[in-house]
Amino acid sequence: MVSNTKKPNRSLRYYRENRGWSQQKVAELVDTSEDMVSRWERGVTKTSPYYREKLCTLFEKTAEELGFIEQEYTQASDQNPKYDTITELLQPLVEQHQCAWVIAWGLGEEVSNIELVCDSSIQYESTMPDSLRQVLDDWCEKNQTKCHEKRRDPVGALVRLEKVEWSHSTYKYFVLLSPGRYLSYVAIHPHLGKVQLRPLREAQLDNALKGLKNGEYLRLPSNFALHMAVVSQDGYLLLRRRSSDTELYPSAWEAGIGEFMHGPENTPSPEYESGPRHSQFPHFTDNGLPDLFLFLKNAVAEELGYHEAQQENFCLYGFAVEYETLAPKLLVVYNANCMITDLLESAKKAKDRARELSSLELTPRAIAKAFSNAHYASWGSTSKLVMLLALKQDFMAKGRVDQSSEMIGLIDCFEPKKESIDPRKLHE
Repeated sequence: MVSNTKKPNRSLRYYRENRGWSQQKVAELVDTSEDMVSRWERGVTKTSPYYREKLCTLFEKTAEELGFIEQEYTQASDQNPKYDTITELLQPLVEQHQCAWVIAWGLGEEVSNIELVCDSSIQYESTMPDSLRQVLDDWCEKNQTKCHEKRRDPVGALVRLEKVEWSHSTYKYFVLLSPGRYLSYVAIHPHLGKVQLRPLREAQLDNALKGLKNGEYLRLPSNFALHMAVVSQDGYLLLRRRSSDTELYPSAWEAGIGEFMHGPENTPSPEYESGPRHSQFPHFTDNGLPDLFLFLKNAVAEELGYHEAQQENFCLYGFAVEYETLAPKLLVVYNANCMITDLLESAKKAKDRARELSSLELTPRAIAKAFSNAHYASWGSTSKLVMLLALKQDFMAKGRVDQSSEMIGLIDCFEPKKESIDPRKLHE
């Protein structure tokens, strides 16, 4: 039976994710299809009494707890006014979000569930499509000094993201990487929102937004990068401000840190002159293998000057793509074992220091206030999403089911929508 209005069943989705189950898993347990479970959660189809009973038994919850019974607007709803105000407070974060989910790991994944594999035989620049090669050559012609500088970076100084695959046999995600360098990235990605590259952007859009989810190889020179929210032990988000001379998002505030993966230390000469610092902050093991924990831990050490991060402190939530650049970022929430004052103090002495540092309490009201504060004039594209992920994680850890469900609704706004990715609506 199809409902007249599509009202997502966030409670059903919350309890499924809280068990760590996929929609396919639930479908198998109640003898239906994955598509039907998806339709229930999205509110496209109402759950029949037969399946309501099965789902209530499966989750050991009442029909009301699983969101099957429509609530009257009575005193019961008034007893929890925060449920409505969270969405109202955080609406500015989702109205112009500037990035989109391409792979979403709802409850987050542990570091041990993600395996990195680097194939050194893949040479992207030698197999680059002609359309991208032309853009690279044109950029180098117009920026000869910078091009010469970047050509000194050896292939492999950075790492390119090729594809992501899920293995049913090992229950792991495999992230395939290859040698890369900053030249191709800086010559193409920052300019994809410009008028002259609109045809190229339109041609690569589908692959950029669906490729990782569908297990396809990416065609753009997407370096493997992360954006990490940093939450202190006393419940504060660490904020960093970008430099004013960066080509992308100058002077923008970011919730946490961003970092490219350093290639193996023994990349062939000439030496990589302008960072990353392979020997100080390695992301590959001594055996030349990519290591996700080293990437996460040493990103914190390099940008925040804090060296005590532990593997269990990191939770990975998937990949998002920046609309303007079509650049994918691995989204991470890091819960530090220290107070915000300690993090801010160590960040002042970091090797890769920010232009400015700040912090805010990890609450909807504090985040909303920051977005209306003129001091925080602009924000990095993935920061809004990673803030919501950190807040959702905090709600779930504290058992605040209603607030967690509401956060899911806000986070869902970052799923790709055609009207949001029209190249003509980008900054020219």
